[in-house]
Amino acid sequence: MKSLLFVFNPKSGKGQLASNLMEILNIFASYQYTITVHPTQEPMDGYRTILEQAAGYDLLVISGGDGTVSECVRALMQLPKNQRPPIGYIPSGTVNDFASSRGLSKNMVTAARDIMDGRRQLCDIGGFEDTFFAYVAAFGAFTDVAYDTPQESKNLFGNLAYVFEGLKRVPDLKSYRLRIDTGKEQIEGDYLFGMVANTTSIGGIRVKFGDIALNDGLSELILVKASSSAALSLPAIFTAVARQDFSSPHFVYRKVKSAVLSSQEPIPWTIDGEYGGLHEAVTVDTHKEALAVIVPQKKTPRSGKH
Repeated sequence: MKSLLFVFNPKSGKGQLASNLMEILNIFASYQYTITVHPTQEPMDGYRTILEQAAGYDLLVISGGDGTVSECVRALMQLPKNQRPPIGYIPSGTVNDFASSRGLSKNMVTAARDIMDGRRQLCDIGGFEDTFFAYVAAFGAFTDVAYDTPQESKNLFGNLAYVFEGLKRVPDLKSYRLRIDTGKEQIEGDYLFGMVANTTSIGGIRVKFGDIALNDGLSELILVKASSSAALSLPAIFTAVARQDFSSPHFVYRKVKSAVLSSQEPIPWTIDGEYGGLHEAVTVDTHKEALAVIVPQKKTPRSGKH
């Protein structure tokens, strides 16, 4: 028998996993897995459980939002590479950027079946000082919205909860003066927002930073320049984002293996939507093909009649 550790956040999203739980467990059992089930009890409980137990399992399945994914990734990256089991993910959060980037189904039962029938895809993981991130590390405008929005609001309003919370922050937008060293060049300026990412989805919005590969050992560095009036520049910035035009003069875009970002004041960072602390200087890097994620099998295109 193969062994499966199932770690899930029962409070994630609208708690819809509960109504699908028995069917999901039955799917796992039908594939000859012995299953250990662990509902998380508090923040970082998933991290501790995975760190202490995951190395002994053939497969790790997690369910929750992007915060749950982040805990899982940080725990697995503490283990030797040959002891990290492949990850199956059943998204149940409000946004689920990690799932969107990898084409995972938002239907929980379908996602469970895809884990059983899917294929392994190696993916890069970001390093942030002495910890790790699954898909994004960011600072500046609106980055605190993800962790400041109450869970009750997210359950009630879904993605709109982030919009309501973000609107409160427009009058208080500030810029930060940074120096960025990528190893190949140095960039300096005032920025409203910055991120190092390995994803095609941010805040539920599909983004295209050119040719993105999730396992090429490179991350996308995006910086939003500040102008003399941050509020007046926002419409132009939002328009450029909507058009996926990162060649706009409002942006700095680079593909980097690593980068050092330093400022003259402590800056609050967000890691995978959670508070990442205050830092005057951070080193971010990319760990190539560090984890295996189970993704759906590629569909064979139908042959047309000629």
